[in-house]
Amino acid sequence: MPTGYTAMIAEKENCTLMEFALRCARSFGALIEMREEPLDAPIPEKFEPSTHNKNQLIKDKAKYAKFMVLTDEEKYAELERSYNKMVAEYAEIEKKENEKRRILRQRYEAMLDKVCAWNPPTPEHVGLRDFMVRQLVDSIDNDCEEYKPIIPEKEEWCDVQSHIDFLKKNIDISQEHYDKEIISYGKRNQWLSDLRESLKGLD
Repeated sequence: MPTGYTAMIAEKENCTLMEFALRCARSFGALIEMREEPLDAPIPEKFEPSTHNKNQLIKDKAKYAKFMVLTDEEKYAELERSYNKMVAEYAEIEKKENEKRRILRQRYEAMLDKVCAWNPPTPEHVGLRDFMVRQLVDSIDNDCEEYKPIIPEKEEWCDVQSHIDFLKKNIDISQEHYDKEIISYGKRNQWLSDLRESLKGLD
């Protein structure tokens, strides 16, 4: 019985080496990302990188440029605004998270009461009850602890030079990711080009 790769040979009288090789190549090298796509999905002449890394780099450079045109006083005021916004957001998250944990504790404790009140029908069932108790106690200990967000000190957050360094680091990281992606796609496209070139004229 033909495999997904050899089916095209069984179905098509004059299947070319190029067609068969490109179908099989989906499990290798540059085409590995196509392995989950239908086998008859066309293979592009050239792969284009996503716009994600490029767009992130553009955004990071824009943030840096926008911050750098501010006066020192405006920079500090901007950082102070962002700090106050973060503190307010964290307070809201803390409130919601602790309410979820309170409800969860109630549910676990209610079930624990039921399990502890249960009379195992035989000595062989005692281990099951003990296991259930351990699971609930561990879950109460691990899932119901009060949530307290870690908020940096205002002085640390509002340090202008630290923020400039942070923005520069983000640019460096985005640039590195973008450069790696471009190199990777260049290699993938070269691999595909070399494969096609080596198969030309062999049928």
